Amino acid sequence: MAERGGRRPGGLGDKIFTANQTSGTGTKLKPKMGNGQGIAPPASKVTDFFSQGQGKRHRNLGNAIIGALREAHDDGRDCKVVTSQQLDHSWDQTDSSTNFKILEDGVTAQRLEGKGSTDAVRSKKAYQSGCHVFQIYWPKDEWGSHASIGCGTTEVPLTSPGYSVLIGSTVDSWGWNVCEKKLYHGGKECGTYPAGRWQLGDIFYMILNLQTGNLSFRTKGNKDLGIAFNNLPKGDTALCVMASATSGNCRIRMKYIGSEDILQMRSSQRKDTRSLQEPMQQTYYTFHSRCGKNTEVLFGGKMARRKEAEDEPDNGVVLTSQSLEDGEPFQVRLNSKVSRWRGSLEIGVTTTPADLLDFPSSMTDRTIGITYMWCGDVVYMNGDKILDLDRDLDNITVGDCIGLMVDGDKLYFYHNGCRLPQEVSGVPNVVYGVVDVYGDAECVTLVGTDRSLSRLSTIPGRKEIVHLSTPLSTMMAMRSTIDTLKNTEIESVTIATEIEITILKPYYASDGDRDLRMAYGDHLADLGAAQEFAKLLRKLSEGALSEGTNWQLEQTVRLACWNYSNVSVKVAVQIGMAGLVSIFLEDLDKYGIPKTKNEKQRFVVLSALNILHNCAKASENRQIYRDHQALGRISKYLKSDDREYVMVAALTLSYISEDDKLDLVEMDTRATKQILTVLKKGLESPDLYGRVDESGYSVLELTQGLSCLALNQTNKANLWECGALSLMMKTITKGGFMEKEHAADVVWRLAQHSDSVRTKIRNNTAAMETLTELMQCHSVPVQQAAERALLCIHQVMRQQHIGMPEKKNDALLTCDYRSLCKRFMDSLDLQAEFFNSKYDMCYCNSCHVTRADSLYYTRGEPAMVYGLPIGWCRFGLHIHKSRANALKVFQKWHVAYHGTTVGAIKNIIETGNLLLPGDVAYGGITLREGKGHFNDDWKPKGFDTKNVFLSPSIRYAGIECYARPKKFKDAQSGQKYTASVALQVCIRPNSYKVGKDTVGASQPFDPRIDNQNIEWFTKERGSIILYGLLVKLC
Repeated sequence: MAERGGRRPGGLGDKIFTANQTSGTGTKLKPKMGNGQGIAPPASKVTDFFSQGQGKRHRNLGNAIIGALREAHDDGRDCKVVTSQQLDHSWDQTDSSTNFKILEDGVTAQRLEGKGSTDAVRSKKAYQSGCHVFQIYWPKDEWGSHASIGCGTTEVPLTSPGYSVLIGSTVDSWGWNVCEKKLYHGGKECGTYPAGRWQLGDIFYMILNLQTGNLSFRTKGNKDLGIAFNNLPKGDTALCVMASATSGNCRIRMKYIGSEDILQMRSSQRKDTRSLQEPMQQTYYTFHSRCGKNTEVLFGGKMARRKEAEDEPDNGVVLTSQSLEDGEPFQVRLNSKVSRWRGSLEIGVTTTPADLLDFPSSMTDRTIGITYMWCGDVVYMNGDKILDLDRDLDNITVGDCIGLMVDGDKLYFYHNGCRLPQEVSGVPNVVYGVVDVYGDAECVTLVGTDRSLSRLSTIPGRKEIVHLSTPLSTMMAMRSTIDTLKNTEIESVTIATEIEITILKPYYASDGDRDLRMAYGDHLADLGAAQEFAKLLRKLSEGALSEGTNWQLEQTVRLACWNYSNVSVKVAVQIGMAGLVSIFLEDLDKYGIPKTKNEKQRFVVLSALNILHNCAKASENRQIYRDHQALGRISKYLKSDDREYVMVAALTLSYISEDDKLDLVEMDTRATKQILTVLKKGLESPDLYGRVDESGYSVLELTQGLSCLALNQTNKANLWECGALSLMMKTITKGGFMEKEHAADVVWRLAQHSDSVRTKIRNNTAAMETLTELMQCHSVPVQQAAERALLCIHQVMRQQHIGMPEKKNDALLTCDYRSLCKRFMDSLDLQAEFFNSKYDMCYCNSCHVTRADSLYYTRGEPAMVYGLPIGWCRFGLHIHKSRANALKVFQKWHVAYHGTTVGAIKNIIETGNLLLPGDVAYGGITLREGKGHFNDDWKPKGFDTKNVFLSPSIRYAGIECYARPKKFKDAQSGQKYTASVALQVCIRPNSYKVGKDTVGASQPFDPRIDNQNIEWFTKERGSIILYGLLVKLC
């Protein structure tokens, strides 16, 4: 839903330029080899040309490159936009292995399904001079065993039999095998790269610097991995970018970021919204210049920042230059955070000065000398817990101030200027202040003694509002405003103006930067803004505030809720928890559905509908909507003569509709035409946004909403009669992966309506060709959606409730996929007594379409959404019926998935439960963290590996790092497959915590379950009941 009073946030519908819009493909030159093999020295001896020994010009270029990479990361260049210049420098279809094809975006090469060979692709351009930066997107789960990236001449072969290292196999190519982290040149292994335990993500950067003869790489978070190769040939020798792969259907996207001139220009023109300002306040203490290896001390010791905060959670230790004085507070303010890590800022004291300290990655476990550290809600002394505190540092937000004060042998703790009741005794006479800028903390500033609180001074009726020049000053101003609401008797005119300037204005000013808007929203949620807004609206409704300016205040508060609930899931969840859903539903009941000329009344209704729509996307709010009977109270607005009421109501209902109440989401023909008209406008717009009055709706949101609304039979008929099919075909042609998936699902729903509709679709040659071509898309969910539509078009369905045991009819018993999965399960040597075939269920597309099931269901109290495991086959497990009935497991518990390894499944089933690492399972086996997962010896500080991790989405739980694949050869057919396993479980509500994905995904895993809420974790034994073994073969 678009925001009110400002322009929409960007990022959903950016135009894609196709290859036929470019002016040329560039020229490749015949290579002439230079001397020297160009092998980089060991990583420990490599010096970064950006900072050492290469002269001022190269250092400036290095800074430009760093700036451009940050800019590319910040402004979303890894989304759909492809420029004509990037097409000029992209992969060359005419100079690639025949097993590679270039996709429609012009910059992505996809290896076709082909066995027994290694295949390569080369760039259109060949480079002889200059510095060139490329962004590479190569999903880790598509690497296979020999994924290599590098450079070489046009003489390097593009294919070889068997699985081998192709790039680096000759004297005129240099390759990095990212799977094995090995470098190759001249057919020989040249060393390990990079040094340390760095894990490369899906997106990284390659820097080909022919001024210095270096090839190097950086992570998406701009972590320099060092030089891979040096002394590359220069001058007459032309080098192309190359990639080789063995994995079928793997995708390698290459975007040209720029050459030296372009990078220098971008560096000079870039507006860095995260720039740092020098603290103006005088402080008694300063940070010492010697600090952790990932830390920098700025502004004469007043500020400390962890340099690679997105890539590394630790090595952020800083100490004061001075020892702490009795009665002199040592305080720091949190300036900025990142969203990737758990854990946060830590503070303490140590007897070792910075000059003598061998800086560890973390101070909490330090045992040399004496060290006290406040970590989370615990104080540690040399790694041992000695005290629990009333404040948890893991929950602090930007602008919070934490501190310590030594008084004699006592140590006191402070949070936002308030001293905590707990204290530590026996502190040595001479200690130094310690700050660990850890986890989600990125930057801190020392706070002077003349201002013990970090927040801005706030008094009722003040005229002056702080100048909001940076995100930090903006967040500090937001804190000031919320603190005012919490602590002060207010006047409407004063607080309305303050909310407008400190909360709304930054939202509108950050147009196009959705990440920054989300950061502002998350910050407001951390401050408890929704609770204060709820109090304000209640006072307004009760007439408890003075008259005259109340409308301005009400309008401002509603706009804040409207806009920030659109970009921040945390705000949406908090609005539900604060009781605002009830207030907005009461607005709808009060004013009714007719179109009105009263602008104030119309604004109240529209704001209520839009906020309810935004908050409906958060699965945590599902039970709140049920409790307040929101479905019935919103559905009446489908009959309104105000087209904007109808649009918002329909899209809101698409999130909260339930199978047993589909009659409440029934739209008439007029409402259907309105939605399709806006969709048509969106498809005609370059940004894929359709607009009605002052609001905008993305094609993605519209097609997702229609796929849910089409569950209703009347809606199916109306959509068909109003020409939805042709619009879905246009969406498939113009949209991205998620738009394509939703559009295909709408066609699937239309085909369910009647034999007549299916016949008409079959006779529509263009539609059938589009759907058939969609089956070749390299996105598996899109393939599945296209297959569902085609299967439905060609067959008759029967309805079966998802919770019922499967009927054993001839069609299902002969499902080839189900039989194949059963043969795989039989190969695992699992005892038949564990299984209950009554609850077997095949979720292959054919069986799923035949049953006419939905894709998502709601289960439990409070209600939570989960997705069906499409593409998997479930084998039912026996459960303890008496316990399940007593606890009302299938009525009140939630459904989730747990991906695991084939080797672990037998022990899990024999044990009968999911245990925590360290537990002893059946047979005396002690559980350990899986290979490649965090463990006690290798984990971010504060990350607790002693949890069971699950997800309501099989799309997340089933990814390769969780459901690790294993090769399987079917004895009956002789065919080879890749097998994955997972468990379908019930989990007790309130026994688990909800968190974001922990694999650093840049794209959503599931269209209905946000990445911010996709991972569940619990320590509670007995809160999980296994009821199905899931198998997937491909």
